[in-house]
Amino acid sequence: LNAPFDPMRDVVPIAGTSEYGTSMIVNNKSPVNSVKEFIDHAKARPGKLSFGSTGIGALDFLAAELFMKQTGTQMVHVPYRGGPLALNDLLAGQIDLLIEVFPVVMEQIRSGAVKGLAVSNPKRVPAVPNLPTFEEAGVRGLVLTGWLGLYGPAKLPEDIRDKLGAATVEIVR
Repeated sequence: LNAPFDPMRDVVPIAGTSEYGTSMIVNNKSPVNSVKEFIDHAKARPGKLSFGSTGIGALDFLAAELFMKQTGTQMVHVPYRGGPLALNDLLAGQIDLLIEVFPVVMEQIRSGAVKGLAVSNPKRVPAVPNLPTFEEAGVRGLVLTGWLGLYGPAKLPEDIRDKLGAATVEIVR
């Protein structure tokens, strides 16, 4: 990466704005209805099922890779240019699994357009309280969240940083 700055040296955190996990979803026509059933289904078909992601290194890709590592399953990776494109192919039955960032798939889970199997948050998500965490579903070590925040230049005076941070927290509330 040839970025014109070093994020570890040239920027400072001002305030966190959000944190989100991922959700494991399958097409409604899938024969599985739980994480355990999916694991059994995948183990019976090593390398035959596919999962979509927004690319190597993205949160959804890491979640799927961690899922395979923790469960001993093997699937084929299908990269997409964005979560909605992967979701469209899941809905059309072109891929078997999506472990996508929750904000992208929340409404499809809540409406019943897809089967939600688990979330990677440390606790259940209030928007879908019946959806277990991966830990609750028996997949240990799959607690994974992404976050967004506001950063500024490294030499930003502390008093300005504090004012911006307080204002950001107030806006987020």
